[in-house]
Amino acid sequence: MQFLGRILDTVSSVSNLFSNPYRVRDVQLSEYNGKVRLKQEGRMLLYRNTSSQSWDCVLLLPDSASTALRLFQVASEEDAMNWFPQYSLKLRPFYETLRPPLKPETLQQIVDCLRNHPDWSSAHIAVETGLRDCLKHNYVLSQMNVRDAQGQTPLHIACERSEAACVRELLEECQARTDIKDKNGDTPMHCAAKQDSAAIVEVLCSQMCAGINEVNMAGETPLHVACRLGKVETAKALMGGGASCDIIGGAGYPIHTAMKYSARGCAEAILASNPAQLQAEDPVYGGTPLHWAKTAEMSRLLLDRECSVNYLSKTGESPLHILTKRGRFEAAMTLLTHEADPNIKGEGGNTALHLAMKLDHMDLIKALIVFGADVEIHNDLGETPGLIAARTSKGEGRTSVLSLFNRRKLCLFHLSFYSLSRSLSLYLSLSLFLSLSLSLYLYLYLSLSLSLSLRVMVTSVLADRHPGELHIFRNYEPPALTRDPPYASTATFKPLTIPEEQLVWRAARSSGAAPTYFRPMGRFLDGGLLANNPTLDAMTEIHHYNRALKNQGGGDEGVCKLGVVVSLGTGKPPQVVVNSVDVFRPSNPLELAKSFVGVKELGKMLVDCCTDSDGCAVDRARAWCEMTDINYHRLSPQLSVEVMLDEVSDAVLVDMLWETQMYLYENRETIQTLSQQLLQP
Repeated sequence: MQFLGRILDTVSSVSNLFSNPYRVRDVQLSEYNGKVRLKQEGRMLLYRNTSSQSWDCVLLLPDSASTALRLFQVASEEDAMNWFPQYSLKLRPFYETLRPPLKPETLQQIVDCLRNHPDWSSAHIAVETGLRDCLKHNYVLSQMNVRDAQGQTPLHIACERSEAACVRELLEECQARTDIKDKNGDTPMHCAAKQDSAAIVEVLCSQMCAGINEVNMAGETPLHVACRLGKVETAKALMGGGASCDIIGGAGYPIHTAMKYSARGCAEAILASNPAQLQAEDPVYGGTPLHWAKTAEMSRLLLDRECSVNYLSKTGESPLHILTKRGRFEAAMTLLTHEADPNIKGEGGNTALHLAMKLDHMDLIKALIVFGADVEIHNDLGETPGLIAARTSKGEGRTSVLSLFNRRKLCLFHLSFYSLSRSLSLYLSLSLFLSLSLSLYLYLYLSLSLSLSLRVMVTSVLADRHPGELHIFRNYEPPALTRDPPYASTATFKPLTIPEEQLVWRAARSSGAAPTYFRPMGRFLDGGLLANNPTLDAMTEIHHYNRALKNQGGGDEGVCKLGVVVSLGTGKPPQVVVNSVDVFRPSNPLELAKSFVGVKELGKMLVDCCTDSDGCAVDRARAWCEMTDINYHRLSPQLSVEVMLDEVSDAVLVDMLWETQMYLYENRETIQTLSQQLLQP
């Protein structure tokens, strides 16, 4: 039996070697009776187990004379001699400080940390394992500012672990230094800047941290680091603790880092702390934060604070040049909608359009041209965007790009309008399309408001009755004609506001109250429900107005005969196939699905018929004008896709504007004729 017991012990010892030789286990001291004791340091013993050919490290427990903790059992003498000195030296503060009984899982955590980081001191291990009671040991205190192989002190480790209480103890009771740098030049404050919590930074700043504005080997202060990683609360704590926004790093100021990594919160915090950073130039390129912006959101952040949108860097490039080079369409669109000049020459005399053509980026090319880029401007090599287009442009857009570049500019001056029939937004749209500045638009608008001869009509629908009724808001007295009401009323309705008391914004809001998109404006809905193409309604109104003047006995005096009717559309959607409009009572699941499809298509068709502005409405208006010998022009481009009213995609909207410009170019002769007719007295 004794022989079998030895065999079982040997098998158990060998199996332990193959499982985990460094696992901490409870063992009986009697197992080592007769074993060779090789070394002893304090309460740690190293035995040679000849029966299992292993070397065992055992820790004696002061509260037990019969049991101990085996810290490792290795099969190599070299491993045993390597680890035993480190165990005996670095574990002493722990087994002398920790209250008995020592548990295997506690020691396991310590020895794992020791083996994974053999360059760490006992102070490093105490911080990593969270055994803060051991920090009071004299040997640990003596190693408080010792650096590991990476140059980090225990304070670096505590900051990386976001242990605010530990950091406070290291600073207040252990005299840990805050100015020691690791091999990357990082101070503990750099490590704290990488964390999500601002608590570590606040603790460090409370002790007059010396490293708050130190620059590491990567050219970053802690504030640069926080901006690079998007740590908003940490960045705020750094600035609150004395971090400067004016320290130049390798890539510029912290604001440039925040823009480069799209850290919106950090950028907002910096600008709130130091508004002068809005125009700060980086030391390499002389670029402002807007030059470093990568997204539309970050660009708007700066533009809303009135930064210079056309500021030139040391290389002579505007932010639009940089975004075009990088192919960042959405951000470039944001700049263009904030009056960025697409014709500024940058490096090599290239405009943004030159750069877009070299990239063959069709979306950017369209956007730049739509926003007024000059297609005939030369760079320093004498190249125009058109020449670059001929050499580099490919794909479906090649023909349209070249045809547009080869055109001559078409200019329309001094257009006179008799009436605006759909809404006031029509005039705004025309002004924006003609690239009128805001100040010029305001001047024209105020001039027109003083012109008593301009009569404005805005359509809307009275939705407080059934059937609904078309209503026209006017800036003049309505025609005084006696007419029968369209329907016999069984109710009394509230009187309508007279023109002199009608607010313009309420009329415009009533005309644009499209159902499902906007709430009704009181009792008014969008005029497009009954007059989405109000040409005939405007002609009828003019006819009634002239008749009223004649009935007043004035003869033809004051009567304005129509000479030209210009109908402007918002674009025609492509005609597509409809699968089914059959709505019926289904008898099986398949027919139910077909009926649902029919309901959807029929509903869409009803909306299209109700709001149609390009089909029969145009034919009727043209026929009426031809019968009365009035010049009629309908301008509405054919679009490649249907653009919804709530469309927000820049690419889709730019394509729509591009197709509109192409339409104007293709119909330039018609527009020239129209301009001549409008300029006739």
